[in-house]
Amino acid sequence: MSIVKTVYDTDYVDAAHLAKAMENHRIIVIKAVCGMGKSTAIEQVVRGHNGPTMAVACKQTHAQDMAQQFSLEHYKTLDSEFPTNVCTTVHSLFKFHLWVTNCAKSGIVILDEIRSLLQNFNAPIIKNDSFINVLHRVMREARYVIAADADVLCDAMVLDFLTRFGDVALLEYTKPLIQRNLHVYTVEKR
Repeated sequence: MSIVKTVYDTDYVDAAHLAKAMENHRIIVIKAVCGMGKSTAIEQVVRGHNGPTMAVACKQTHAQDMAQQFSLEHYKTLDSEFPTNVCTTVHSLFKFHLWVTNCAKSGIVILDEIRSLLQNFNAPIIKNDSFINVLHRVMREARYVIAADADVLCDAMVLDFLTRFGDVALLEYTKPLIQRNLHVYTVEKR
């Protein structure tokens, strides 16, 4: 599968850029540093979408923030038995196999902080690994998948994962508001 990269030198992520990418791509990933408005742009696109939305977070606190920002039901305080607009953590994704069956084909799936989300595949705290099967179904069946992270390109993990499910539009924002350095340390055998 291919990656179509568009580079923007704007102060903030623009919802119009995201909407334009969605005209030709099902999977879109935004690479922009913290504070550039990734979540705000995604929120604007979701507000204009007349269909189901699922946001998947890497941690419970992040899920609470996303549920509030995107006006979604939080997975721990569901008002309905079958929510169409919901936010969950990656570990609880297995509870939403019916969402995939009934909503994914017309829905938007948001994978914010995708790099941290994918690192959960190797976490020692996994209680139920069926979330992996549901995530794969979501990736195959969702109408749109919008992923975002500041560290999308620090290695190949994110793009390797996304391109397994189709062509990817990569929106890279190169004008950081805040200078940020990422240090990666490895453990070497002695």
